[in-house]
Amino acid sequence: MIPFHLTNYAFNPNVIPPLIALVALGALGIGVVWRERASYPSRLFCLVTLTVSVWLFAFAWMYCAVDPATALWWAKCAYLGVPLIPAAMYHLTIVVLGRSAQHGKTLIAVWIVAALFVVTILDTDWLIVGVQRYWWGYYPRYGWLGVLYLPFFFVVILASFRHYLSAYRHAIPGTPASHRIRGLLIAFSVVYLGSVDYVAKYGIGVYPFGYLAVLAFVILAARAIWRYRLIEITPAVAAPQILNTIADALLVIDRESTIRLANAAVGTLFRIDERALIGQPVATALRGTGMVEHLVEHLNEEARAQDQELSLTVGSDEGRVVSLSTSILRDSAHQPIATIYLLHDMTERKRAEEASRRAHVALQHSHDELREAHLQLIQAAKMESVGRLAAGVAHEVKNPLAIILQGVDYLAKRLNGDEQTTLVLRYTGDAVRRADAVIRGLLDFSTARELEQTSVSLDTVIEQALLLLKHELDRCHMTLVRLYADSLPLLPLDRNKMEQVFVNVFMNAIQAMPQGGTLTVTTRVARLDDMSQGVGRRKSDRFAVGERVVVAEVDDTGPGIAQEMLDKLFDPFFTTKPTGQGTGLGLTVTKSIIELHGGFIRISNRPGGGARVTIALAIHGGTNGHQANPDRG
Repeated sequence: MIPFHLTNYAFNPNVIPPLIALVALGALGIGVVWRERASYPSRLFCLVTLTVSVWLFAFAWMYCAVDPATALWWAKCAYLGVPLIPAAMYHLTIVVLGRSAQHGKTLIAVWIVAALFVVTILDTDWLIVGVQRYWWGYYPRYGWLGVLYLPFFFVVILASFRHYLSAYRHAIPGTPASHRIRGLLIAFSVVYLGSVDYVAKYGIGVYPFGYLAVLAFVILAARAIWRYRLIEITPAVAAPQILNTIADALLVIDRESTIRLANAAVGTLFRIDERALIGQPVATALRGTGMVEHLVEHLNEEARAQDQELSLTVGSDEGRVVSLSTSILRDSAHQPIATIYLLHDMTERKRAEEASRRAHVALQHSHDELREAHLQLIQAAKMESVGRLAAGVAHEVKNPLAIILQGVDYLAKRLNGDEQTTLVLRYTGDAVRRADAVIRGLLDFSTARELEQTSVSLDTVIEQALLLLKHELDRCHMTLVRLYADSLPLLPLDRNKMEQVFVNVFMNAIQAMPQGGTLTVTTRVARLDDMSQGVGRRKSDRFAVGERVVVAEVDDTGPGIAQEMLDKLFDPFFTTKPTGQGTGLGLTVTKSIIELHGGFIRISNRPGGGARVTIALAIHGGTNGHQANPDRG
């Protein structure tokens, strides 16, 4: 007799948690079936939730029963589902993991044993011999058959767990399959904790909190399935998704020139809804798309006639360029039934190629300009060297010429009446004066002129010098590292001369690294009494101790400079380069320009190898030209 009389029940608050778990579990099962389009794995998942739901539903009524007979009836109803829980979980496991073929016989055996337990429980009292009253309500008591049932339950769920664990270990890390398996592994591991409910069935008063494990299972399984899906991979499901992942437009046209299939890229290419193309004649469907309307039909007939693949690049009225290739689709008798068209929109590629071509022309033009500027710098350096040489010669020759001219004048005053001697002395004096004029011209050429200063950031000057040497840097495969200060105060600089300074310094560094290396340029604001800044203390009378300066450091990873040569680097005509590769005047001119700006230059070896050139310029201004703007830093 079914105990449905209300007098057989009383409200028990302990029934609320199992009912909450029951509702959540049912919602998850239905949701998965809907989301996965009633696929085979989703139906199995729903079966798992159904078997657990039968257990929770029956136990909820059992908790509310007020007499043992009613409680026993609901306890046996619960076991319409309880023995099937491990079987359903095992079935879902091998299907989700794709192991049905290997473990199909084991699966059949598990279902048979589970069904036998259900029948035995309903018809005998071998497993459930009665119920016992605990503080939370009535609960079933196990008989001798529990010795067989419990090993069956735990062995099957342990087998499912091992399958998930094995699959997770062999999955490719980071893939959706790996994440899905891990999520389900954790979810099913948690739900197995519900096995603690079996303790109370042997008379031990441990509260059966298995519903908490069910709630945790619901949350974890829902997260895994919603994020990584549980869909069965079949041709019908996979084909549309695969087609829509193809970036190129794909059309399948039958022998009657009717479109039978189109992927999403077709809609993007032709700016129409690809679904509206299905079943339409190709000439009608492509009308107004800007493509040559008779093209596809022509290729279709030609492909059938020649029985081969074809490819063609065509343009459209809208300026688009499309590469089109075709292939024949055949039936099992190898007869042509349709033509597959793959259309690749090459418009952006052609535009990119044209932009690249224009950029190449512009880059070549810039290279030519840089090369010309570089040649001008070389010429300027040569002229500077000539000027230095001329200055040296002029200073050596000027004084002897002055003495000779004085001697000629003296003799001309002492020799009276000898016209021939007087004429010779006059010619000699004129020649000496012409030579003196030439010497004075050389001195005027070699003497440094007034600086043409403007307010400019040192970073800007350095960048221009690097731009001029870009070809050399690229040719020598240099790695360039810029470590500029966030904000430098403007300095009064002769921009052209300072660019010449850094070009000279950079060229020396490049030539020190013929096999390539790293060129590091650093700028900062420092004080001359801060030894940690690597600038050093007072360098000359033009600086005061503690004065703020803008510092530029150029580091290379070359072999460095021999210690005995460091003190000679700024001497005129001294060079460490092979004969014919340097005049020995570059650093001399560089130092002269720096000192003309009121700064100093120092060259040293780096502890880690290579050389370092340090240039410091006072922020308040130089010794010549206009004064600097107020410090903006």
